[in-house]
Order: sequence, then C-alpha cells, then structure tokens
Amino acid sequence: MGNIYERKYTRIELILLANVTLYNNPNTIFLVRNISLLGMFVSTHLKIVTGTDCIVDLDSNRFDEPLIQGICAKVVRQSDDGVAFQFTRMDIGTYMMLQTKL
Repeated sequence: MGNIYERKYTRIELILLANVTLYNNPNTIFLVRNISLLGMFVSTHLKIVTGTDCIVDLDSNRFDEPLIQGICAKVVRQSDDGVAFQFTRMDIGTYMMLQTKL
C-alpha cells in the first residue's frame, strides 16, 4: 500500500505569486513553483519554522485584486529551494475558484 502523503497527481507549473501573511513577517511575496488543491511549493531562501500558520492570497500579477484570497495554510517542509505549504482551511467558494483555476 502506498504512502498516504504520496502525491497522486502531477503538480502544474505556472507563473503565480503568493502573498503570504506570517505572524512575524507580514505580506511576504513568493513565486509559486507548483500548486495543487492541497498545497503549494514556493521559491525562497527565507527560513520559516515548520508548523507556522499563515494566510495565503494568490495573484497572477495581472490584476489589481488578488486572484484568490484567504486560504489558511501551514508550513510543512523546508528545502534549499523553498518552502512547502499545506492548505488547511478555505471556504467552499475559494475551493471552487481554486479548482476552476487549476
């Protein structure tokens, strides 16, 4: 039997910015390397403690307003290339919008 955390679907690569609000470093902008309905991986050399909760707004950098707002997430993994966030909570409208965009 496979690992329950093993990725089942290929992540897509796109140009997307994540405005992440952290408790100690508000409104940090990251380049999203890949994203799914469950989480995302961003490019950064910033070290963020695993388990840190945050709020994520996604932006395509083409509009004045964020593409998707208010996704609750937490840091689940660090690497030399960046940080992985797991989405922990979002309302149904946000989920449906994210699903449509992906």
